[in-house]
Amino acid sequence: MNMAPSETVFPLPLEAFEQYMLADDKTHQPMVLVRQLFLSGYLQQTAFESAIEKAMERHPLLRALVRNSGRHEPYWVAAGILEPRVDWAEIGRPLQTRMGEYLDLTSEVGLRVWVRQGLRSVIVTLQFHHACIDGTGAIQFITDLLAFYGRLTCRHEDPAPELLQLQQELLRQRGRIPPQLAGESGSRVGWTQKVSKLFRFITRKPSPLGPPHGSTDSTNTCPPFPGIVSHTFSKEETQSLKRVAKQQGASLNDLLLRDLFLVINTWNSEHGREGIGRWLRIMMPVNLRTEEFSRLPAANVLSYGFLTRDCRECDEPVQLLAGISRETREIKFGGSSLMFLKSINMLRKIKGGLKRMSDPQKCYATVVLSNVGDITTRLAVSLPSRNGRLVAGDVVLEAVRGCPPLRQNTRAVFHVMTCCGEMTVAARGWPELFGVEETGDLLQRFIHQLHHSFRSVPDAVDWKTDCESVEQPSWEERIEAPDRPGSETEDWFRQPVSGERGR
Repeated sequence: MNMAPSETVFPLPLEAFEQYMLADDKTHQPMVLVRQLFLSGYLQQTAFESAIEKAMERHPLLRALVRNSGRHEPYWVAAGILEPRVDWAEIGRPLQTRMGEYLDLTSEVGLRVWVRQGLRSVIVTLQFHHACIDGTGAIQFITDLLAFYGRLTCRHEDPAPELLQLQQELLRQRGRIPPQLAGESGSRVGWTQKVSKLFRFITRKPSPLGPPHGSTDSTNTCPPFPGIVSHTFSKEETQSLKRVAKQQGASLNDLLLRDLFLVINTWNSEHGREGIGRWLRIMMPVNLRTEEFSRLPAANVLSYGFLTRDCRECDEPVQLLAGISRETREIKFGGSSLMFLKSINMLRKIKGGLKRMSDPQKCYATVVLSNVGDITTRLAVSLPSRNGRLVAGDVVLEAVRGCPPLRQNTRAVFHVMTCCGEMTVAARGWPELFGVEETGDLLQRFIHQLHHSFRSVPDAVDWKTDCESVEQPSWEERIEAPDRPGSETEDWFRQPVSGERGR
């Protein structure tokens, strides 16, 4: 692979976004992101743990600890022999840790792994600290993990997975804003417009998402980790949603944002005074990777965009979509996505600046919508395919889902990912307020709203009118049943992927 050992890149000073993640990181509000892999087959424990070790060697920030040296900025150091423990159990066993979801980067590397498997099915849960990597970085790691496992378990006659050559020295440049983006920021967005945007951001305080009826911080029982619910659209449905957006001069992401605004506006109007307010805001992570970072190991190369709307704008969905489309183009191509990065860069130079910004009592966004796009191309660079599914040795990747970090007053996060043509929308609610059923209700409202948009395409696939009864193809239908019978309690293909709610 022609790569220097991981230790040669250390010590590494923390970049602004990494420092912000640590400032925002609290025991009750950990800055961690989760990805779950649903596999058919049976994982070989020794091979899988070897694959984890090999994949981590390619991504040094997942093998690092944070050190603080008093007056100097914090920095990354090699963790040495410290490795994540892989927790193995049968499907149905809860995921548990000593410190809950909180991950202390001063004493533990930024990755945890749980494997739950039955006779012919596996769920791999990966928890990453967001100071180490972002969502795109998580997919990089997952690709390498599956590629290494595939190399160790594939048959001699099968094509072996390949690995993209990485340059670990690029980690020293991970916080540098690419010149083309910096140029766009300066040339297309004048200072007057920047000041105006900042003023609107500060003065338009968003409403938090209203708590479900009968829910309080002290009485609600936290759902089991990771508490994610999800819904997967078929290939035909995914393509039809794209057509809906295109016919209105927008992207699929614009349509998702518009429909989510409509959902949270309705939700807040139905769920008590606390959620009612004039302003709604969706935080949207923005990937800043350019071609020069194509061989960068997993890291944070992103910023945040914030879309704020008066709740009354939800009364005009067509105009709302048009406005969102204009704003997302400005965020992506006009340089305004850099405003957040520049703000935290400035604040970290002020003593206590990042801590004040990360006050958990403040609400900076009503919800988060993270859309990592189509991950198929990234995975297919390394993994061969069979019958439209990606293969890693003796297992087949059936689905991927995840969620970004939760904040106390940003009470729900939504994660969108397309794999092998199928779009999965996942959601998680603040666990002290939202159980699995309440989060499932919120997600179903979002799916129903997309269903409503979907029907506006004349040649779209025929959806059932009642969104609650929309059934997805079962995993059993996708995979030929083995000769030997399996226990239903051990077979996750018989369990709804969306948690306690059926699909």
